[in-house]
Amino acid sequence: MKASILIAVFFLTSMNVAIAENLKTNKRLYQSCAGCHGVNGEGNESLNAPALSIFSTWYLERQIRNFNQGLRENHPGDDLLSISDEDIQPLAHYIAEKTAVSTKPTILGNIERGEFVYQHCLSCHGEFAEGDEDVSTPRLSGQYDWYLLQELIKFKRGFRGKHPDDLYGAQMMEAAMMFDEDMLRDAVVYISALEIESDD
Repeated sequence: MKASILIAVFFLTSMNVAIAENLKTNKRLYQSCAGCHGVNGEGNESLNAPALSIFSTWYLERQIRNFNQGLRENHPGDDLLSISDEDIQPLAHYIAEKTAVSTKPTILGNIERGEFVYQHCLSCHGEFAEGDEDVSTPRLSGQYDWYLLQELIKFKRGFRGKHPDDLYGAQMMEAAMMFDEDMLRDAVVYISALEIESDD
């Protein structure tokens, strides 16, 4: 009986040590991101850094790989490119576990027209722009509106999604090109309102 208890205590202790070590490692890995994206993944407009804490593990993992493989330009820095393949998933999980930020709308536009534009996005990104892993679309609600608009314009102008291996980026580029930039702005205004409504 005592032997069984000692074995159980040993395994629990070992497990706790392993968890603590993993957390320490992931926290160290995140330091290369925190300088721009913030300690809690809250983002920083002055550094053009979006909030990361709203994203799911699978999406963060994909985007880190995209930067590492050159599918996305303007990579965050050499520190990100030095992250090994085996560290990407734990890092993505560590970020996704952080509490999502609360953002406030800063962009003005025509919300009614934005609702019309968003109907073309709804089937993939969801009614409340919550995203859908099954169709590989990220959450949009809760993200800074300035960042959403910036990225939509990049897609429209062909700056993002042009890499031949960036299949999901190519889909977004095609979708963004359906609308002029004022309409994309309106869509962002609508998405920001959805985030507020879904919190009620």
